[in-house]
Amino acid sequence: MKKVKFVDLVFENCEVARLTPKMFRGLGVYQVSKSYDVNCAQYEAGEMSEYFHCERFTIIINKKGLDEAELMPDFSALKDSPQNLRERLKRWKDITHVDLVFSEKRTKKNLIIKRDSIYISVPWPEEEQFTNHYQKHTWWQKDNNDWLDEGEMRIEIEEPKT
Repeated sequence: MKKVKFVDLVFENCEVARLTPKMFRGLGVYQVSKSYDVNCAQYEAGEMSEYFHCERFTIIINKKGLDEAELMPDFSALKDSPQNLRERLKRWKDITHVDLVFSEKRTKKNLIIKRDSIYISVPWPEEEQFTNHYQKHTWWQKDNNDWLDEGEMRIEIEEPKT
């Protein structure tokens, strides 16, 4: 059994929100498929890339995650920039990928040498460039907690059934 070291939520503009397991209550990645691409035009050796895609993704982020998740790069000093993940998610719906990281080794200069992870693309409408209209947020509410604890939020991204 593998244990998740951290989860990166990747946004449309390459921003990342890093969540440790103490920052979310649960996560699900469903109907995962794998694809391969061999690039002979750009790489002489014909390097093969492996891609994962899911049809449904869900995560319940707790108060700690919404308030303390590391946002990279850190734009918090810029005027009108979100100060935490809660503000970031309220402003934009643009998650493109989730990176489940199980282990990572780095050099003294903080460069990754080895990583055990799965980088998965989430459903995204083809006609959209900046907003993921499949992404839905459910916030905890006092009178209707919808299976959420106080301060939690659920994100669901699912391809519509055709």
